[in-house]
Order: sequence, then structure tokens, then C-alpha cells
Amino acid sequence: MSKQQFRVNDRIRVSPVRLIDESNNQIGIVETHEAL
Repeated sequence: MSKQQFRVNDRIRVSPVRLIDESNNQIGIVETHEAL
């Protein structure tokens, strides 16, 4: 079975996105260009 992969940074193609920080705390729902 293959490892699950996630799109990150410039590979994200939808907006808005759920933004989390480096400690996995949810920041909120923001537009993709704001999250990057």
C-alpha cells in the first residue's frame, strides 16, 4: 500500500485552505495566496 501524500505550498490548487502552523495548531481557513 502506498504512503498517503499531501499537496503542500505551490502544489495546492484550491482556495480557501485550512492553515496550520509548525506545531499542528489550526490557524483557520484562509485564501491560498494568504497562506503561502
